[in-house]
Amino acid sequence: MSTKSTLNVIAAYDKVCAEKAELAQKGSNFAADRNAVARQIRKLHPKRLTLTVGEIIRETPTACSLRLLSDDGSPLPPFQAGQYINLFLTVDGVETARPFAISSAPQSRDYYDVTVRSVPGGFVSPYMVGEMFEGQILQSSGPMGSFYYNPLFHGGIWFSWPAGPVLRRQ
Repeated sequence: MSTKSTLNVIAAYDKVCAEKAELAQKGSNFAADRNAVARQIRKLHPKRLTLTVGEIIRETPTACSLRLLSDDGSPLPPFQAGQYINLFLTVDGVETARPFAISSAPQSRDYYDVTVRSVPGGFVSPYMVGEMFEGQILQSSGPMGSFYYNPLFHGGIWFSWPAGPVLRRQ
C-alpha cells in the first residue's frame, strides 16, 4: 500500500491537502493565529506551575513520594519518562530550588509523583521527607530534560524482562 493511499483513510486528509495547496498558492497571514499558537505552546511548555501536595506516600522510613496536583485541577503538561521538574522551596527562610525526576507514569496527566530520599546532612531532602504536608502549595518548572528513550531517535526495541525493561539494539 502506498503512503498516499494509506493517508487517504485518515479523516479529512483530502481537505487538509486542498487547504495546503491553497496556502502554497496564495500565501498566509498567521498574525491572527499567533496568540492562539503561543497560548497552546505555553500550556504544553509552561515556565512555572503552581502545584499542590495532594498525597505523601511513605515508601520507606527515609523516603517518600509526593503526589503533586495542579492547583486548579486542570491536566498537567505532558512529559516523557526520564524528564524532571525543578521544585522551588523555602526551607528555614532560604529560597532554593532542586530538580526531581518525575516518577509517575507519563500516561497520567492528573498528577506528577516525585520520590525523595532524605540525605543525612542534607538541606532540602530532610525537609521534604519530614516536614512537607498535604495541601502545601509549591512552585515548579514545567517538565524538562532530554534524558529519555525515544524509539524513533535511538532505535532498538524494548522487551519486558522480569527485572524490568531492557533495550536491545538491532
